[in-house]
Amino acid sequence: MKIRIITLFIALSILNTGVQATEPNLTLHERLCPDNSLEVIAEREGYGSFTVDIVFTRLDNCSAEPIQSKLVSHDGTILTLRPLDPTQPVHAEYYYDWIQARVDPPADRSFVYRLPCGTAHPVTAVSLSHYEAGILRGNFSDFRTWQLTLEKNDTVFAMRRGEVVRIDGFRESGTSAGTAMYAPDNQIYIQHADGTIAHYSLLRNGSLLVREGDKVGPDTPLAMAGAGAPNEYAVRIAVYYYESVDRKSPRSGSSNFRKVYLDPLFATADRGETRLTDGCEYRPKVTRKLLRAERPRDERRKCCLFGRK
Repeated sequence: MKIRIITLFIALSILNTGVQATEPNLTLHERLCPDNSLEVIAEREGYGSFTVDIVFTRLDNCSAEPIQSKLVSHDGTILTLRPLDPTQPVHAEYYYDWIQARVDPPADRSFVYRLPCGTAHPVTAVSLSHYEAGILRGNFSDFRTWQLTLEKNDTVFAMRRGEVVRIDGFRESGTSAGTAMYAPDNQIYIQHADGTIAHYSLLRNGSLLVREGDKVGPDTPLAMAGAGAPNEYAVRIAVYYYESVDRKSPRSGSSNFRKVYLDPLFATADRGETRLTDGCEYRPKVTRKLLRAERPRDERRKCCLFGRK
């Protein structure tokens, strides 16, 4: 017997009408082994790393206190509860919370990101409050979201190497210009190697260039800039990670994870490596060092063999 708790994916809830995206989910079930140990098995739906937080409400005949927070990067056994008395089975009851992220990661606050746009013209950075960004409630700290002014048909690029783990929105372009361009709910989430997540939004309908599960780099085009208002084109960006908080009863409606926003460093041609300031203009810069950052070793070897650096 066990207590199963259905948890909500911690993200904005939006309507997905154009992209056949995978709704992330994680479920746990148990298997009693011949030696009377009890295996807890995870099954994921979605991409990237998940974290599951398990709270045991009853644990009988278990030889040790189990680890309650587990990183889940693939399906299978995540926890084995071994019997104190090997002639009797382990019995466990629990509830759990999960999130599509690595919790308490070693986030690199000194990493230098690419501004997610081309280098043809400067961009203006506008700092948004969580109300302006459409986040009315949630468990977060140090909120930081930027809106970068772009031009019509500008391409939005990945800011850093990572994996596309979730895509929301992206209806097909409508018959009117307003319907085609107004896209506040078009969103792309990319997990990075250090456990941070980049969130891109305000993207143009019908312009999606990646799929969930794709590996991307800072030269990978993601989509085109959308219009938050007629003839005003932009992209919204945020970088964050999740930290664990005191465990709550699932009946309280509180999550065991808090979103922590970063204020990233960006490479610019006019101000060097800098953090953005509200209302300031920046000229994007793309360097060989930036493009090579975090590149897998086998990919670097291929580039050397073909004469690229």
